Amino acid sequence: MPDSTHQLQLRARFGTNTRALIVDGHATARQMLAAQLRNMGASQVVQCAKAHEARQHAATRPFEIVLCEQRLGDGTLGQDLIDDLRQRKLITLSTIVMVLSANSTYPVVAEAAELAIDGFLIKPYSLGDLEDRLLAAFVRKDSLKDIAALIDRNDHAGALGLCEQRFQARGAYWTHAARLGAELAIRLEKLPLATAMFNAVIDDKAVPWARLGIARVMDASGKPAAAESTIKNLLGAHPTYVDAYDVLGRIYTDRGDYAAAAETFRRAVEVTPHSVARNQKYGILVFYTGDQAESMKILGQVVDRGGLLSPDFDHHVLLLLAVAAFKQRQPEALTELRTQLQKALEEHQLLHQAAPSAGSEAGADPQTLTRRLQRYARLLDSMQAALRGDNGQALQLMEAAHAAMSHSDTAVDAAIGLLLVLSTLCQANVFIPQAPAWVRSAGLRYCTNKQVTEMLARACEGFEPLTEPVRAAHAHINTLTRDALGAAVAGQPRQAVLQLIEAVEATRNLKLHEVAVATLERHKARIDQPEVLHDRLDALRVHCGANTGALLHTTLQGL
Repeated sequence: MPDSTHQLQLRARFGTNTRALIVDGHATARQMLAAQLRNMGASQVVQCAKAHEARQHAATRPFEIVLCEQRLGDGTLGQDLIDDLRQRKLITLSTIVMVLSANSTYPVVAEAAELAIDGFLIKPYSLGDLEDRLLAAFVRKDSLKDIAALIDRNDHAGALGLCEQRFQARGAYWTHAARLGAELAIRLEKLPLATAMFNAVIDDKAVPWARLGIARVMDASGKPAAAESTIKNLLGAHPTYVDAYDVLGRIYTDRGDYAAAAETFRRAVEVTPHSVARNQKYGILVFYTGDQAESMKILGQVVDRGGLLSPDFDHHVLLLLAVAAFKQRQPEALTELRTQLQKALEEHQLLHQAAPSAGSEAGADPQTLTRRLQRYARLLDSMQAALRGDNGQALQLMEAAHAAMSHSDTAVDAAIGLLLVLSTLCQANVFIPQAPAWVRSAGLRYCTNKQVTEMLARACEGFEPLTEPVRAAHAHINTLTRDALGAAVAGQPRQAVLQLIEAVEATRNLKLHEVAVATLERHKARIDQPEVLHDRLDALRVHCGANTGALLHTTLQGL
C-alpha cells in the first residue's frame, strides 16, 4: 500500500498548476500512469505515444514533469527525445524527467544511471515506487533550484559560482552540483576547475560520465591523444556507453581521420540503431570516405524510418541521396527527394511565420536555414535538368547556386554540396566552363585547415581534375599566411597586418582573418593607429561567414 505520508508530501509539492507529460507507446500503461499522477495532485496530464507528438505538446505549454518510455513505438529512444526537448529549451533543469522501461537487463539499467534524468523506473512498478522517485526528485530540484534559475537566465558564471560553493562544501547533492558545474566550467573555459570537479566525483563514485568529462577537458586543453586513450579505456569497461562514442567520433572528425570517425559512429549505431543523428553522422562520413553503397543504405533507412520528422535531421542527407539517384539515372527517385526538400522548406517557412523566435536545426537563424534549404533545392533542380538532357538549364541553375554562395552566412557545407554536384555533373559530361574557377573560389574561402581542404577535395573526386584547384587554393592560403608572418618577424608588423587584411578582402578566408587579428593584438604596441586596422578587421569579420571547421553543418560536429 502506498505511503500516505508520501501522498500528502507530494500533493503539497504538486501545487495547483502542475502539468505532466506522459510519452509511452502503450495506451493502457499511459492511462494508468495518468490516473496515478492525477491522484497525486497533478492538475493536467497530457498523454501521447510518439516523439513528434511530445514535441508538439511541449512546444505549446510548459511541463513540470515528463515521464517517457525508454524506447518508443516509433523507434525513438527516450533519451534522444529528452535531449532534443532540452536543446530546444522546451524543458528546463527545473523539469522532473523520468524514464520508464520494461527492460531490466544490466546494459539498460547501467545506461540509465548515466543519463541526466531524475529517475528510472522498471516496469511493472508499484505506486509506492513512483511516489518515492517523484518525492526524491522534488527534494533534489528544490536543493538545486538557485543554480537552475541562473542557468535558465544564461548567467553561467553565476551558476558556476554556486556549483563551486556546493562542491567545496560537499553539501547535499554536491555530485549533482559538480556535474552541472563541470559542464559550465568547460563552457567558460575554466578547465582546471572542470577537471577538479570530475575527479572528485570519480573518487566518490567512479561513474563513467565523470571519466568521459575528464576526456572532454583533455580534448578542450589541446590533448586529443590523451582524450582518445581515456575514452577507449572507458569504452573497454562500458561498451554500450554511447555518449563516449559521440565524443570520440568528434575527436576523430576534428583531426580529419574520417575513416576512424566513421567506424566509431558505426559502433554507436549498433548501440542505438534508431538514432537519427548518429545514423546521419555514420552515413555521411561513409559517403565521403568511399563506401557510397553502404552510405546510401544507411541514409535511405534514416529517411524511410521517418527521419525527416526529427529535428536532428540534416537535409544534406537528401542531397547525397539525390546525387546517388542522378548517377543511377533514377528520375522518379530524384523527383521524390526534391518534393521532400520542398516540403521541408515550406514547413520551415510556415513555422517561422507562426513563431519567429522558434528554434531551428542547430539553433540556426531561421533565415540562414531557409537559404540553406534553397541552396540545396537549386542543386537538385540542376541535376533534374541534366537528367532531362537540358544541359543549358542545368548550367543556369549551377550559376545561380554559385552566386548564392556569396552570402555572408554561407557555411562550408554549402561549398561541399556545390563542389559535389559540380563534379557529378562534369563527370556526366555536362559542360560547365566556370567549374575550375568556382572550385578555386570555394577553396580560397573555405580552406582554413587540412581537414576542411581534404573534405572539399573528396567532394570533387567524381571528376578528378577539380581536386587540384582545391589543393592549390589551400597552398595559396598557406603562402599568404607565411609571407605576412615573415613580414612581422622582419620588424614590419603593420605591413604584415595590411597584407593579411588585403588577403581577407580578396578571399573572405576566416583563417587569414584570425591570423590578422592575432598579429595585430600581439604587435599593437609597435603599430601606428592600431585601432584603424582593428576597425577594418571588425568590418570584414561578418563577410567571412561561420567557422569553417564546423564540417557539414552540425552533422559532423558531434556533441
